[in-house]
Amino acid sequence: MTVVVCRGCGWASWPVSRAFAAREVARFNAYLAAADDETRSLYGGRGASLDSYVCLRCGGSAFRPELPEDRIPDGVTLNPVICDEHADDTPGQENR
Repeated sequence: MTVVVCRGCGWASWPVSRAFAAREVARFNAYLAAADDETRSLYGGRGASLDSYVCLRCGGSAFRPELPEDRIPDGVTLNPVICDEHADDTPGQENR
């Protein structure tokens, strides 16, 4: 799995293409629209948005490839971010 690091704060994330993110947003929003009220309430009644595909730590949108000196530990949870130039739209089965 490809990992990128936020240029603003150093937080590690999983890079995906804008097209991949748009498909995931559309898929989730279709699911939510068809869901019952109880299920929609579990998600705060809000649909997904491309705006959420940014660094969860600082809201940044500029990323660089992971370097060995970043020392990103195995097993960390990575959130998806839009980063077309380093996109890895095929998540692996392995954990990072």
